[in-house]
Amino acid sequence: DTTTEIETPEHVRFRHHVAGPARRFFAYVLDLLVRGVIVLVLGIALSLAGYSVGDQLGGASTGVLLVIVFLVEWFYYLLCEIAWSGRSPGKRALSLRVVGDGGHPLKVGQSLLRNLLRAADFLPSMYAVGVVVMSNDKRFRRLGDLAAGTMVIVEQSVNIALALVATMNAATADAQ
Repeated sequence: DTTTEIETPEHVRFRHHVAGPARRFFAYVLDLLVRGVIVLVLGIALSLAGYSVGDQLGGASTGVLLVIVFLVEWFYYLLCEIAWSGRSPGKRALSLRVVGDGGHPLKVGQSLLRNLLRAADFLPSMYAVGVVVMSNDKRFRRLGDLAAGTMVIVEQSVNIALALVATMNAATADAQ
């Protein structure tokens, strides 16, 4: 069962479907592609600006490209989650959202902490620690989620039927 129930201080209960490892993996792959495109576009812009990225004599341009890779890797999720209420493009495509353990919207500090610990989840390679930690948690939280007090849920869109319209018929109108 991947449903978790959260109770507010007012004793209102909400049910959320927790995102499992497979769905989160596909969101990660989409985000990896987006990050790759960002680095590629910035690298092309760098080369069009006169820097030769592959030139060993122009090592500064390679250094600039590495700084770009570093910045994209470390700030992509943080900026996306802050700007899009706990979603990155990959999460958005798969209807996922990061929320606090109490179901509250993601705070900046929580996003910062969970994404700083992404490096620890990645160890020793390919998110091995993250997968082990997720498999031992009923809400599929990785190390960064546990430390930040967050979880990834599946947002379900709900279609609301037409509004209820009250009408008076002739018999009811005569009785009044």
